[in-house]
Amino acid sequence: MGAMSWAQDLLGLGGSDAGAAAPAALDQARFGYSPELVGSLKGDHADLLRRHAELGQLAQSGQYGSIPMVLSGFKNKFDVHILHENLQFYCHVEERLARRPKDLARVKEFRIEMNAIGRAVVTFVKKYRAEGVRQSNSDAFVADLRAVGQLLAQRVQREEQELYPLYAP
Repeated sequence: MGAMSWAQDLLGLGGSDAGAAAPAALDQARFGYSPELVGSLKGDHADLLRRHAELGQLAQSGQYGSIPMVLSGFKNKFDVHILHENLQFYCHVEERLARRPKDLARVKEFRIEMNAIGRAVVTFVKKYRAEGVRQSNSDAFVADLRAVGQLLAQRVQREEQELYPLYAP
């Protein structure tokens, strides 16, 4: 079996009888409403803020050797959250609001803002993965961590109060 056939079978796209129905089923699953989604995204927010606080506690207590693992976990959780939000939340909301240009523009502004926050997180993580955190740069790490935390906290509050209420069946 060729690689393409294998991938098509794996995704449920193989065979002559599945060809027409599978793409529609995939679109339905991708853009469909999930009553659990907002709760899951809010859980991600709580986890991200907890990991952020843990990084600050580790730096304040001089436990620099534990920071790389927690920093990686923070970055991984952030990446998964953004992916989840983009593929499930934004796709559904943008499709649903297609005929409401004012609301759709607001949602798109949130996406643009999130890209800027994402870049700030990536820059922060890259810097401290490369430099490491030790006593000599712990004050800078804490200041940078605080700045990233302020961005995240503000964004979480706005998402939960303004954006997530737009998610509906």
